[in-house]
Amino acid sequence: MIAAFAGAALLAIVNDGSIPRWAPGALAAALGVPGAALYRRGRKHFAVSARELLERDPRPPVIYLRSFQADKEAAAAVTSPVLAGPFALLHPIETWSRLFETFDSRTEEELLVEALGQVGPVVAIGKPGEKLPELGAARTYVSDAEWQTTVRDLFGRAALAVLRIGQTPGFYWEVEHSAKSLDPRRLVLLVPTFSRKQYDAFRKGASAHFPRPLPEYGTSLVRSVLAGGRLGSVGGLVYFKRDWTAVYVDLTRVKWPWKHSLRFLGRRTILNVLDWALQPVYRQLGVTWTPPPARWGIIVLKLIPGIVVTGIVVVLAYITLTNQW
Repeated sequence: MIAAFAGAALLAIVNDGSIPRWAPGALAAALGVPGAALYRRGRKHFAVSARELLERDPRPPVIYLRSFQADKEAAAAVTSPVLAGPFALLHPIETWSRLFETFDSRTEEELLVEALGQVGPVVAIGKPGEKLPELGAARTYVSDAEWQTTVRDLFGRAALAVLRIGQTPGFYWEVEHSAKSLDPRRLVLLVPTFSRKQYDAFRKGASAHFPRPLPEYGTSLVRSVLAGGRLGSVGGLVYFKRDWTAVYVDLTRVKWPWKHSLRFLGRRTILNVLDWALQPVYRQLGVTWTPPPARWGIIVLKLIPGIVVTGIVVVLAYITLTNQW
């Protein structure tokens, strides 16, 4: 992908006018998209299995369960549209940060797995028949006759179970048995960007399995739109206290304190949001939350150009206003 953009840039530089102006951009798109797809496919070939991961990491695992229908959304790269939302338009540092993030092709599931990594290694049951595993949680593959036994076994070993809300019968079976098998503090429901009607349907269908009612839908539609895809397809999460009291966290409203701004600046927004929002879960599990290390190279690449652009904008605005007066 980098070679594609480099080739397009070289073509634009040496262009003597005989080549249409749109040609460099077309070349970058034509070569960059297939290149990104091939790169992702290559990474799948090197993905470790759940067995290999658990051999490397002896901590109790985090179990990621979902309807296989959700894999397509979670396997998509999290986008960062450069001009999404009025804030990005008016904030050069934010705009540059979004532009920089377009080169990060990690999927939503990969970022979720990184956020959960402080608890333990993340494993999932793979979709039957898929030739290569999706990127993210390490997969184990079982037959239709074995999957329920495998899920029960995983619940018995799990430090935490994360269930992405779905509507299939298999998912409702997992909800039922997680409520029966797990300490409530070891269960998290991941809420996609449903409509209120879809969430209410799940809430009604799952209510029989929980001792206390699930909270009402709390994700802000307006904030989800303004986020411009930076949270992927995730809108909220639900965690449980010791007595099964459920707490809804609207991920679109999660903010971290200024003291972590530089550390969080070097990472994707969805990763920061999940990392911060999961802290009550970490505390209940007795896991000490550790702030991410400062990645100064990334911080400089994101922050300094944005500051320079901001300075230029301020100077130009000052000159313009001075001339007008």
